[in-house]
Amino acid sequence: MSVYKRGSETPDGYDALASEVVDAASQLARHPGPLDDAIRHIRGLIVAAGESLVRFGEAKRKRGLVDYTDMIAEPWQLLAERSDVVEALCNRIDCLVIDEFQDTNPLQFALLWRLHHAGIPALVVGDVKQAIMGFQGSDPRLFEQLPNQFPRDTDPLATNWRSQEKLLTFLNRIGKGLFSEEYVVLESRAGFESELSALEVIEAGGKLVGKAQSALLIEGVARIRALLDDDEARVWDQDLKSHRRLRGSDVAVLAPTHALLDKFAGALRRAGIRARRQEGDWIDSPIVQLALRALAYVADPADRYAALAVAVTEFGQSDLEPALAAQLDGDSIDDPALACLDGVIAGAPDRSVPALLAELCEALGLWDRISRWPDAAAARADLLKLHADAAHFHEAPPEALASAGIHGAGPKSFLAWLPLHARDDRNKRPEPRVRDDAAVVLATWQ
Repeated sequence: MSVYKRGSETPDGYDALASEVVDAASQLARHPGPLDDAIRHIRGLIVAAGESLVRFGEAKRKRGLVDYTDMIAEPWQLLAERSDVVEALCNRIDCLVIDEFQDTNPLQFALLWRLHHAGIPALVVGDVKQAIMGFQGSDPRLFEQLPNQFPRDTDPLATNWRSQEKLLTFLNRIGKGLFSEEYVVLESRAGFESELSALEVIEAGGKLVGKAQSALLIEGVARIRALLDDDEARVWDQDLKSHRRLRGSDVAVLAPTHALLDKFAGALRRAGIRARRQEGDWIDSPIVQLALRALAYVADPADRYAALAVAVTEFGQSDLEPALAAQLDGDSIDDPALACLDGVIAGAPDRSVPALLAELCEALGLWDRISRWPDAAAARADLLKLHADAAHFHEAPPEALASAGIHGAGPKSFLAWLPLHARDDRNKRPEPRVRDDAAVVLATWQ
């Protein structure tokens, strides 16, 4: 801790006194008063957390629900307490085969160990160097100890069927340096040899900000452009079983953040190189948000936020300030886009969500409008996915919707259901093209 400001004069003896104050403050954690106070707070937090977990468990049991932890803990409890369950599993399971074992957590390992002691053989496959699930409680040390405990039953993989010899030579050197004698040198069995260099280095220098980042973008894109223009740059095609000229889809740009990928994508496109990536969440894409706001207005014309969102976007003709002022005065917004949607509202009241969505897209001319957008292909794919999800909602059994807390089949129910449905993989933006061999692939490694 600093006791003075650099470049400023301090009175005689100030620094020594300040250091004494800092030293005294560092002992507060041992002083009976602050220590007892901290212990009371910590004890209260632990007790409250324990009570919350107990009540959470009781609520799950009342509703007949389980979470991911229960899926492991409950079977472990059954195996510990029910010999008939163990016997039934032994009669049904010939062998357990577990992949990616380096990402096993202690509870999962305990479950496997009970099955092992029950006499069920197991084959586990993994690579400690690929352990990536520590944030979810996995512990690669569990896997590391298995070869030590069972050396005769361990068979290290010493061959690689994917990578060429040039690349493996480099990787083996890196592996030996990182893992010393524990590293198993891999031998290439790929059956081909690339005509390109195994490794090229573009050194930007310093942190990837400012001039260093700009230099990396310029040099990286220039190198990709040069490779794609080089008639002699050839790669091995596993399908053709022969070498062919390099194309965009053979190149991947990996970056730690989406922000850096955005800059790479822009630099590639300015260089005339197509790029392909998952750019943000699908449900937050502009066309989906606009269509949902229009649907919200059709479902409830009194929804002032939906009316404002439609009127002040490019689908309407209103400016934000006068439109907002009209709403604050209790007046409706006079806008052609809302007038078009009023025509949709006037239709039959028993129309399905897919029918309403199709009508409002037709009324607003969405398909024609997005065809003139810079990212027209991506916007069209986003809108098609919205129509597909509307059809999925319409065809879903009422019981399935009710289990998620969704009741009814109208547009308001759909607007409540969609954020629940569009999670994780379902919220990825669809590819505008089924296959684009000319596009460089952009992805994060996180």
